[in-house]
Amino acid sequence: MWIFSEFIPPPECPVFEPSWEEFSEPLAYINKIRPIAQRSGICKIRPPKDWQPPFACEVKNFHFTPRIQRLNELEVVASEGGFELVCKEKKWAKVASRMSYPQGKGIGSLLRSHYERILYPYELFQSGASLL
Repeated sequence: MWIFSEFIPPPECPVFEPSWEEFSEPLAYINKIRPIAQRSGICKIRPPKDWQPPFACEVKNFHFTPRIQRLNELEVVASEGGFELVCKEKKWAKVASRMSYPQGKGIGSLLRSHYERILYPYELFQSGASLL
């Protein structure tokens, strides 16, 4: 049987505020404070006040393809009779096609799994149905 007593918070972790000189060599500084930090298992290092982290991305080599998120087009599921009917009649490939997704193996089942995991619980909540 557990007897709960008053919560006693753990001690604060050590906080270090290195000078610019110390901060210029971060690994050397970490080695310097290691014995103190290891005693508590954690520490906080506050950089000098006017320090700004460098931009960590090479802009010349950075490229990405934006992804179009067609959440509003998932109204197609409702127009096909709703989640249960689309599942029962195996219309997920048709839904994917109507949403202009490229035809391919498994695109319908992938769309279904995302819909079921992300949107269907919200749909049930909106309808007042129990999620359990």
